[in-house]
Amino acid sequence: MDKDARDKALQKASNEIMPLFHRCVRCNNWVDETCFNAARGLCVNCAPNLAAEMEAERSSVELSQMRETMATQKVFSGDVGARATECPNCNKPVGSEKFCGNCGQALGVAKCPQCGNEVAPGTRFCGNCGNKIG
Repeated sequence: MDKDARDKALQKASNEIMPLFHRCVRCNNWVDETCFNAARGLCVNCAPNLAAEMEAERSSVELSQMRETMATQKVFSGDVGARATECPNCNKPVGSEKFCGNCGQALGVAKCPQCGNEVAPGTRFCGNCGNKIG
C-alpha cells in the first residue's frame, strides 16, 4: 500500500470517529461521551457529575456508620480457649471436641476446682493456689 493511500484511510477513519469524542477546554484531553460532563462542557475529571459523587459519598458515609455501629456490638461469644489437637491420653487426633472420641479423655484447658485458674494437662497441683488437681 502506498503512503498516500494509508494517510487517506487514516484521515477518513479519524473523521468518522471524531464526532464521538469531546475536547475538555480546561485540560485539553479528548474523552468519549461517557467521560464528558455535557452540562458543564468539561471532562468528568475537571467537572465531576455531582449527583453521582453525592451518591458515592452517601454510600461511603453509610459504610462508615455501619462499621462504627458494628464495632460497638458483641457479635462473637464462643469459647476461645485452647484445645488439644491430639489426645494427651491415647495420642489419637481430635478436633474441637470436649472429649476424645477414641478413649473418652476430657480435652481442653483444665481448671483448678478451688480457684478456677487454668492448669496444663497432667498438672498435679495448681500453680495459683496449691490445690491438688485430680
